[in-house]
Parts: sequence; C-alpha cells; structure tokens
Amino acid sequence: MYRPFLFFVIFFIPGIVLGNFVKTPMVFVGISVVSLLGFMFIQSKKIRPILFAIFILFVGAFYYNFRFDRMAGTIVNFANKQQTLAGVVSNAPIVKKDRVIYDVKVLYLLEGEGYKGTTGKVRLSSLLDDKSTLYRYGDVIKFSGKLKIPQGRRNPNGFDYRSYLLQKGISTTMFSREIVKIGRHKVNPFVSAAFYLRKCLTAFYESQLPPNLSSLMVGIALGIKDNIPGETMKAVKNSGVAHVLAVSGLHTGIIYAALELIFYRLGLSGTYSFIIGSIAIIFYSFMAGLYPSVIRAAIMIIVFMLAKVVGRENDPVNSLCLSATILLLLNPLILFSISFQLSYAAVIGIMLFYDPLKKFFERFPRYLRDSIAVVISAQLVVGPVLAYYFYNISIIGFVTNLLVVPLVSIILISGLISGIIGLFFTPIGS
Repeated sequence: MYRPFLFFVIFFIPGIVLGNFVKTPMVFVGISVVSLLGFMFIQSKKIRPILFAIFILFVGAFYYNFRFDRMAGTIVNFANKQQTLAGVVSNAPIVKKDRVIYDVKVLYLLEGEGYKGTTGKVRLSSLLDDKSTLYRYGDVIKFSGKLKIPQGRRNPNGFDYRSYLLQKGISTTMFSREIVKIGRHKVNPFVSAAFYLRKCLTAFYESQLPPNLSSLMVGIALGIKDNIPGETMKAVKNSGVAHVLAVSGLHTGIIYAALELIFYRLGLSGTYSFIIGSIAIIFYSFMAGLYPSVIRAAIMIIVFMLAKVVGRENDPVNSLCLSATILLLLNPLILFSISFQLSYAAVIGIMLFYDPLKKFFERFPRYLRDSIAVVISAQLVVGPVLAYYFYNISIIGFVTNLLVVPLVSIILISGLISGIIGLFFTPIGS
C-alpha cells in the first residue's frame, strides 16, 4: 500500500530532533540543497530514495530552527525589564479561583513616547476578584509589568515550563495589575463562536451542579481542569484515568460515534453527513482547546469520513501520519509535547496489538473482549512513555479504564446535549 506520509514522518521527525540539539540552519540548508539536486539528477533507483530521505531529514532540522526563532518572536529581546505592551487576546481566558491567565499576541511595545512593533506571545496573569474585568478572545489590551523569560527545568527530571510554553508559541510571561482594554481586533467568527459556547456551557454546569460535580463535568466535556479540587485530581491520576479530564482523541471519537448514529437515524447521505460532521468535529476541537490529541483525532476522523464519501478504503496508518505531518508543519515544537507523544503512542499501540489481543480474548463476550483489547493495546505503548516522564505506571488503570470509559461516553454526550438545551430551556437542560 502506498504510504507517502509514513515515509515523510519517518525522516522528518528525526530531523526535528536534530534541529533541537544543533542550531546550524545554514548547514542544514546546504545539505538539503545538495541532496535534492542529487535526487533530481541521479537516476539510480537505489540511491534516489536515500537522497530524498536525507533531504527530508535536514529540511526537518532547518524547519525546526526557523520556526523556533519565529515562534519566540522579537519580544524576548525586551525581557527582564518593566515594560508596557499592547496586544490581542489570542485564546479563551483561563479562569482560576483567585487569578486569570491570558495568552496575548503582542502587537506593540511602548518605547519613549511611541509604540514599537513587536512579535511574539506573552502569558499574562492577573489577580481576579469581584471588580475584575474578564477580557475575551479578540480584545486588544494594554498592560504593564516585568516581562520575564519562563524558567526552564530546575532539575534533570523536573517540569520544563519554558519548553511547555514554547510548544504553545509563548516565549515570555508577565504578571500585571494594570490591564486596560483599548480596542477590538478582527477575529475568526468560527473560533469566537466556539469560545462563546464553551463559556456558556461552563456557566450552565456551574449554575446547575454542586462545585465538585460541576468541575468534573467541565473537565470531561471541555477539558478545563483548573477548578477541580487537588485531592480529586490526585485520586483520578492515581487510578490511571486522568485522560478522561483532558479532552483527547477518546472524546473526539465519542462525539463522532454519536454523530454517526444521529446521521444514520436521520437518513443523511454521505456528502451531507461528511460536511456537517466535519464542521461539528472542528468546532468541538476549537471549543476543547485544540490539544494535539484532539487535532490528531479530528484529522483522522475527517479523512475516514472523506474516504467513505469518495468510496475509497481508509488507511489508518497513512491517516495517522498525515495528522502528524500537519501538526508538525504547523508547530514542530509540538513533537516534544507529552500530550502529542501520549496521543500517538496510544493509537500506535492499538494499531499494533488490538487484533492479536482480540483473538487472544475471543472467548470473552464481544463488548468485554473489544474493550480489554483496546485498553491493553494502548497501555502497552503508553505505559513506557508514562514511566519515562512520571516514573510510575498505574496497574489498576487497566481495570478502571474498562469501567470508566463507557461511563465517560454517557456523561460526555448527555452533558453536552443537556448543556446546549439548557442554554435555551434551562429547566429541561437541568
């Protein structure tokens, strides 16, 4: 089977890793040009694939260097000083109990009597109280404070906050008590609608459920974990089901399964179901925060639906590699995201081990057999990744996932339906 994206990913990923350790972009360009010229003029069928692989490898290394500098922006040159900046809120605000966090795309920096054009993103935090104003996606704000470079890993195995933010395109941080809205920037209406629905659903859950339950509902449906009590979050992690509170491919898959059932009941044709389903999946992806696992699942689902419409067989391996290609071209730094690695590890595990395990448990009832095969096959590859980063593997997670995943499916779908209905008819939704 022809799998061009598999070939690309196999060599592009090592190139990104090389670019992460070696900062010589012009050397990478030179090697890429030479290998491409060799590929174009050498006719040997044995040598040409090798030259093309070398080309992809060093293009990946150069692309990482290039994107790293572009994503950091010029704002890093003004760090470690008091600064006054103006920028546009580029995401939905993260609201915690006593503070609020904004991701701000910087437009200008106050210098003397005028503003100087600047690029880059700032993670801006401020105190939150009854008098605070919450700014939304697209608001242009002016703020002042000490601009800082985020702290990196403090010990060999500690959390690298700087890398975590860079993976999101954020290179600096600031705490400010002086934030003022000065205008409104042109925004994507589709994204704006997704953020607005997310805000409305969160408010509905918080108004209809006790605090401990509403925080879990918001976590399951929208992936917002900020207000989940620490003890609850610790218990969820220890039981090996923390992934249900981080919107992932599981959630996107559940949404797709529900949509497929609805389309079947309504008798919608393949073309209409593809269009409506794609819009719904993309909308939910924005609403849930565009995590790597969500984007990966969304791309694979859309490719699967498209294959059904055009009457072609879907190749899961090529779809998986296509999703990785798109994500890495958009942001090569995402390769080092734990979310990215866990998402792809789970799918690779299912692709490798699901069928053999399904045969091994063939004497079990169908639902139990399929569920056991999915959970174990995913954990066989996810487990080593978790052990590498967190130094533990939850053995009980194999059992709890069998029990929790079906419940999450019911909670997610019923929660979203009741939430949307509740926005128009509160008594029915509640």
